[in-house]
Amino acid sequence: MSKVNDQHLDEIAAARAQTDYNRAVEPCGPSCGCAGPLRGAEEDFETRLKAALEKVRPFLQMDGGDLELVAIEDNNALIRLMGACQSCSISTVHMKMGVETAIKKEIPEFGELITID
Repeated sequence: MSKVNDQHLDEIAAARAQTDYNRAVEPCGPSCGCAGPLRGAEEDFETRLKAALEKVRPFLQMDGGDLELVAIEDNNALIRLMGACQSCSISTVHMKMGVETAIKKEIPEFGELITID
């Protein structure tokens, strides 16, 4: 059995404190499932939804499209398609398979995107 000295115990304590600090200031990520600091009571569903939409909007904008969040009902987002997305024949697929999936990775309790005119 090895002997543990005080310096080694101090190093372990410092490493644990740093890990606890990192957990307090950084979210674990969408795959973790914990509430994390960015998913706590301080940040509501609408704020998280808007942040998730902002992450995907540049991909729509690269092709001349965009979307607008019109309302939130229950855990569903009512959106209005804009630009090239309005006339795109496969915008429904993009919204369901791309945007909705990306949002659900960020917000597991998210319901669905509902496109309105």
